[in-house]
Amino acid sequence: MGLITWDQIFSVKVVLIDQQHQMLVQMINDLYDAMVTGEENDAIGKLIDRLHTYAAMHFARGALF
Repeated sequence: MGLITWDQIFSVKVVLIDQQHQMLVQMINDLYDAMVTGEENDAIGKLIDRLHTYAAMHFARGALF
């Protein structure tokens, strides 16, 4: 189910940035789901790798605005 549901109240009114933030919400929800099912040990390493790659991309693109 997830912990956070994306809502337009989170929007910064820039489509690309909103899409990126939605991806962050999905990663948070993926971790939450793994914790609920007791699979956090298997998921945490993969999630940290995804967050590292994603954060680098997100902030690199943010410099363009």
